[in-house]
Amino acid sequence: MKNPICRLALAFRLLPPYLSAQWVQTSASTGHIIECPARSGTNLFAGTAGGGVFLSTNSGASWTTR
Repeated sequence: MKNPICRLALAFRLLPPYLSAQWVQTSASTGHIIECPARSGTNLFAGTAGGGVFLSTNSGASWTTR
């Protein structure tokens, strides 16, 4: 397989199962659109469109407004 096109085609064929999104909806959904997700250490932040900023300190199991 010295042809780079063949290698690229093979990579696209084999990678899709590993490229799926890892987001899971939680019960804390407020219906706001997340515009800017961020992480700092163990804290998760979700900046929303019109809903403010939400903080999770337990990997997204629960959220508080900031």
